[in-house]
Amino acid sequence: ERVYNFEVEGYHSYYADGIYVHNDYALPELIANKLDELKLDDKLRAHFINDYNKGGEFKRYFDEINSKNTDRISDLIELWNELWKRDLKIGEVIGEGGNKFVHDIFGSDDMVVAILKVGKPINSIPKEMELLEVLFKNGLPVVEVFQFTPRTMLMKKYVQGSKDIVKVVKKKPTIVGGSEYLNQNSVEDLLKIKSIMVKKKIQINDLQFLIDKEGRVVIADPLDVYEKVSPNNKNIRMIDLLIEVAKKNN
Repeated sequence: ERVYNFEVEGYHSYYADGIYVHNDYALPELIANKLDELKLDDKLRAHFINDYNKGGEFKRYFDEINSKNTDRISDLIELWNELWKRDLKIGEVIGEGGNKFVHDIFGSDDMVVAILKVGKPINSIPKEMELLEVLFKNGLPVVEVFQFTPRTMLMKKYVQGSKDIVKVVKKKPTIVGGSEYLNQNSVEDLLKIKSIMVKKKIQINDLQFLIDKEGRVVIADPLDVYEKVSPNNKNIRMIDLLIEVAKKNN
């Protein structure tokens, strides 16, 4: 009778003589229990354990969770499962906002995932989605979101955020950098956004944008939206300064 009795350091599932071997490495109890509840099959569970034990930001999220955050664990595991089914994996942090870290996705050139920071309000992402819907219904271009949970957001990958170019310094929007992506498309989009905000009286708290590789501009991550309130000076100046930078590229 053939007996295997060994461990492969750093790997907790592997093939030995054509046999799939899984060493159920001891996960934190809360995570292990949630895997049981979600009924991941043995092979998928093994892949999750391998990803967890590779460390990095993925493991850090789970390690910061305490026993009161079981819903958060479910969201993250379900996100991992959804990406795995598409042959995708959560990558490293490539950016962050006030409430979220943005991660690259291995295996995808056109998607990223935003994950709510530990300790941030649980309603942050659902509220953001509601605000984006208000803007969209008013004809404004907004960030493209494919799927979201209260703690995760699978979204289109953009090449630059407007805060790299214009941000509020001492309460005043100020040019802080350039952009190779802003172009005539950007000018057209920004003028349209400005026109709609003025005509429909829409004010946005913390107005910011994302830019794609074609120079198209969308609104992202608003803190609040006020309908029937004219855009304030910060809103208008933010748009005008981005147009100024874009025109320099033409």
